[in-house]
Amino acid sequence: MAPKKLLLLADVHGNLEALKAVLRDAERIEKSFGEIIVLGDTVDYYAQPNECLELLKRKKAIILQGNHDAAAIGELDPSEFRGWPIESLEWTKKKLNEKSIQTLKHLPKFFGTGLLLCIHGSPRAPLREYMNIEAAEETFRVCGEQLIVCGHVHKCFSIDEKLEKTNYKGGTIIDFKGKRMIFSMPSVGQPRDGNPHTGYAILDLKKFEITVKRIPYDIQKTVSLAKKEGLPEKVADGLFEGDNYFHIPRKSE
Repeated sequence: MAPKKLLLLADVHGNLEALKAVLRDAERIEKSFGEIIVLGDTVDYYAQPNECLELLKRKKAIILQGNHDAAAIGELDPSEFRGWPIESLEWTKKKLNEKSIQTLKHLPKFFGTGLLLCIHGSPRAPLREYMNIEAAEETFRVCGEQLIVCGHVHKCFSIDEKLEKTNYKGGTIIDFKGKRMIFSMPSVGQPRDGNPHTGYAILDLKKFEITVKRIPYDIQKTVSLAKKEGLPEKVADGLFEGDNYFHIPRKSE
């Protein structure tokens, strides 16, 4: 039997409107998936972390742990967060209910098959490292999988074994048949590539294809709720433009 398609999501960040939009769109295209895999950072930044976790659990998604997920339950030193992201993290810690806390405590850091490895950051630093050319070179060296998929960067691109990087700001189909590839996911909840549309991917393991989708959603609803809930104003800045000017670069980026 041919393997089913997988639905890939990353970096939801408590943005329920974006999450509902991608699930509706994906289920319109494909009635059912072999798995739904979430590549970390389901919570923090926006106002509905509990609702996002609950929806993904109802969908029986495999949810991986990201750095914001770990920091929100005290399992990661938040020293890498500076300025307003600390305020957002403190808000999220208070907002999480006990059910969500227990869910976050038991999230795995990896999902893999013989062909595929999914992770939030990179194999050598699963929660912290942003995928770039240096990290990709090491990943190809230590990992045997044909396709490595990561989140964390909030930008969609691929890196091949020649360490050549291709950026994708819109919808596209990527063929990785006969190739080894690292694929960085678009963000569901907080795009940082100049495209405000939420993003996700469908992985076809039979055709060796990744279909990237970018779709509009109700950004205003997300922004209004964030402000109503008292989240830092800058947490909403840039969502309408898909701009990352409010993002503080880390040394590893």
